[in-house]
Amino acid sequence: EDTGAPAVLVSHSGGTWTLAGRKNTVVLDSSDLSVLVRSGPVVWKMVPSSAKDLLVRARGDEFNLRLTDAGEIKIAPYDTEFKKGVKLTLDGFRSTGQRLPGSPVGLRLVLTLCLEGNDEELVWEATAIERDAAVRELNWPKEVDGRDVDYTLISSDDGTLLPRDWPKPYHPIDRAAGDHSIIQSHLIESWSMSWWGFLKGESAMIVIVEAPDDAGYTFSHPAGGPTSMGPSWRAQ
Repeated sequence: EDTGAPAVLVSHSGGTWTLAGRKNTVVLDSSDLSVLVRSGPVVWKMVPSSAKDLLVRARGDEFNLRLTDAGEIKIAPYDTEFKKGVKLTLDGFRSTGQRLPGSPVGLRLVLTLCLEGNDEELVWEATAIERDAAVRELNWPKEVDGRDVDYTLISSDDGTLLPRDWPKPYHPIDRAAGDHSIIQSHLIESWSMSWWGFLKGESAMIVIVEAPDDAGYTFSHPAGGPTSMGPSWRAQ
């Protein structure tokens, strides 16, 4: 602790990995990569792996993959002294595209989730080791489960506090009617600040994107909600 190392215990039981700090506890389910965060009396949930976790380009084809589609998933403790958690190495993906479906995809992902510093901030990092494939988009970590959130706070333009059950469809930036293109609305660099947040009762969570120039977000709020929002890493 004198050197800034967090007092975090990393443990593994069955398919569950637990990062237990003094302030926060993080639980990773290795079967579907869903994450649960306990901070004081409040629980925040992130949804499991889904069909559009990854957008990959390989051999002239472009296709989506689930992170859990990896033929090999290794999870191990990870410790840099100033943060502690787990490292996930995902390899052995196979194409879901129209050209050579089922063929090996030359891609390895290295993902980490850790509690950092004395404040035990939950920090995620992603590295792509690209061989004969390129990652065009990575939607990870997954979005917070909007069914458990009272409000989503969005920093686009002058800022918006969006209730979970807002009766009308909503999108953070709608420059022209029906235009939800990436350039118009999904790049965080077009925002005033590269963060968003969630409110639940008297508690709050803030998500800070440390690489706004190559990041965006996934977003959905149909009429009546709930709101779904998470980070999206996009190739330059």
